Amino acid sequence: MDLFIDIHELVTDGSVWLAIIAINMTIIGLTSLAESKSVIGIDYGQYLIKSYKVLFNVKIYHLLVIFALINIFSLFSMFTTIYSVRVINLVILILSLAFAIYYFFAYILIKNPRVNNQIYMDELLGIYYDSNDKTNFEADIITEMSNGWRTDKRISSNLISYFDKYNAESREVFGEIFGPKSIIYTKNKTIRKYWSKNYNLNAFNYHSSQGGVHISHEFFQLYRYSELQEKWLLEILSIFNKEYSANFKESRIDNIIRILAHINRFGRCDNLYGYKFLEYLSAYVYDALEVQSSSDKKDIIKNRKAKEAFLINELFQYIINTLETRNDPLFYNASVEICKRLIVNSKYNNYCDCNDKIESIINISRQIKGDFIEQFISEVVYHYLSSGINVRYDLNEIKSLINIEEKNDSIQTLKWELYH
Repeated sequence: MDLFIDIHELVTDGSVWLAIIAINMTIIGLTSLAESKSVIGIDYGQYLIKSYKVLFNVKIYHLLVIFALINIFSLFSMFTTIYSVRVINLVILILSLAFAIYYFFAYILIKNPRVNNQIYMDELLGIYYDSNDKTNFEADIITEMSNGWRTDKRISSNLISYFDKYNAESREVFGEIFGPKSIIYTKNKTIRKYWSKNYNLNAFNYHSSQGGVHISHEFFQLYRYSELQEKWLLEILSIFNKEYSANFKESRIDNIIRILAHINRFGRCDNLYGYKFLEYLSAYVYDALEVQSSSDKKDIIKNRKAKEAFLINELFQYIINTLETRNDPLFYNASVEICKRLIVNSKYNNYCDCNDKIESIINISRQIKGDFIEQFISEVVYHYLSSGINVRYDLNEIKSLINIEEKNDSIQTLKWELYH
């Protein structure tokens, strides 16, 4: 019976061998196409060749060297007359062709997900690790972050530069590498092996007692150096404080606390101090502070009041510092509105009441001078005193707290508004 393919002809016909070798070498030459691609600012082609590892930690580079040697050896094997050698070599050559085709479609034509994942691991893992070292950052203490520390490794400039643009692609990638499903939080066998082999350490434990995971230190390190601080803060809140935390809402206050603390310590972008950012941020503040039913109260952790007090203090610190340095009427109006709402609305006075909040804002304002600040404090105090709720202080006691003399214009104005 005649065979569909003449095996003997394939073994003996040198032109077939030359064609296969030419295809193989052409495909390898097309590796340059991968150099036009990048992953979080890392050159995909360069990483693929120099750093990407397949099975048993063998690099693609080593496989390509072996591949090239096979083709060179096959070229010279064309001239042998030993039939068995030609058969064996043809089989190897065909297998190398299959490898070349797979390599082209799986690694060159597209960005391979496994390569992406390995880049993510190299860029993000090994920065913060589990240890007995305790943090001295108050926001991390009050939100009960696990003990741990950082290595000498830092978020790379490539990653920082990549997230200095804000578009659909960067937002999607941001969710992948800093969202709750990130490899930063993964504890599977592959990740544990990577940590053990590369750092001989255990990954930082981001598990939250409130449920889910805390926003990572890796994100906040990116935030410190980003030119788009306000956008990525709102993006991380959108990821962690909405659908993800629906079943453990108490974690939302932890996230807001840490974000406000980082704004006050490391904020530097102008848009962080604009009224638009404050309006967007305030929606998350309201949501974190609101206790909607008595059943919610039963589930609140024991140090909820301390957390609320810390959050309120950080929020008022951010507002007053901004008013001190930026004479922006729009930010002023937004600030008055958020303070009024938090002080007057009973939904936000479950643990820290209106009196605690007015004390906080007055204490912060004592060290800051300026007519703009005094006007702001007077307006907030006016809403407090005229709210009709169970206030602890009258006008004279408020004046004593503020430590402003009777002749001060802003207090005189306040008195007139209250009693005329």
